[in-house]
Amino acid sequence: MPNKNEKKKNNKPILPEEVIKITDADKKRIKEDVISEVKEDLRQDLVKKVSEDVFSLYTISEKDRIKNELTEEIKEDVKKRVVREEALLSRKKSLKIFRLTVYIIVLLVAVGYGIYRLYKTDNLMILNKDYEPTTTAAYVNPSEPTTKKVKTLDELKNNYAYLMDKIYVSDINILMGEHTIAELSASDRLVLAYNSLIASDITRDGKVFTVSNNTLQSAFDNLFGTNATYQTADFNVDGLDYTYLNSQDRYFAISDSYDNTRDIQSEIVDIVDETDYVIIKEVVGYVKENKLYALNDLNNPIVTGYSSSVLDYKDSLTSVEYTFNKVNGSYKLFKISAK
Repeated sequence: MPNKNEKKKNNKPILPEEVIKITDADKKRIKEDVISEVKEDLRQDLVKKVSEDVFSLYTISEKDRIKNELTEEIKEDVKKRVVREEALLSRKKSLKIFRLTVYIIVLLVAVGYGIYRLYKTDNLMILNKDYEPTTTAAYVNPSEPTTKKVKTLDELKNNYAYLMDKIYVSDINILMGEHTIAELSASDRLVLAYNSLIASDITRDGKVFTVSNNTLQSAFDNLFGTNATYQTADFNVDGLDYTYLNSQDRYFAISDSYDNTRDIQSEIVDIVDETDYVIIKEVVGYVKENKLYALNDLNNPIVTGYSSSVLDYKDSLTSVEYTFNKVNGSYKLFKISAK
């Protein structure tokens, strides 16, 4: 058993320094830990504060402003791209139009040259059945003397005056205009053919006048050839109103006012003789009750007591040209035109 002195010795009080002994290294570590904790707390507080400040500044209007700015930038970028694409397409389109224009011009030039060559060689009839031949100048060798004799008007009359023997135009409107035979109405063409008939071609029984369709068509073909197409129609001539009766194939007229007086008088003043056509020019006047009138003024006579020739007054009268072209080797009336 321990003695009292030993027990007393073991109950000696313990000093703090003896319980926990803190070294300098521990102090430094503790100090660093405290500083680290303080820094972390300060950093979190600072981040939170900055975030709150930024969020408070980033209002709805600011969002709209930024969105609008971005939208405008996108629009401008799209516009620039569209403009570039349009410019590219426009250049491509312009190039295509230019090429097409060049092709059209070349085609027109080719067509024009072809028509010009046809015109120069008198071959336009292949394009138009109503073609009126043009003058074709024959090649003349300059080393050879020209021996072609110029024909006088009398000589030309001897050759071609017969063409006018069966031509009589009673319609002043036709004489004052310019018409190919094909352009005239069917009735006007039948009147011209009727005027070329002789008396025995027309049958008269009192007030009834008849002409067979075959007779009139034959006169039509002899006068115009293929320059016009024959067709039946009603027509008026010499105060007679002719009507075609299909059942009898004849033209009939009933009238008691028949008058075949020819008031239009004319004389040949010029003839143009070419290879494929002939033009006969006449001076034409209208005579009524011994008074001579110009076709363009039937109210004021040029002369009263007229009994001479229209040639004496040709400067005051209308000139009319009759063009005959060659059809199957013979001359046929093609056109009537005032000059």
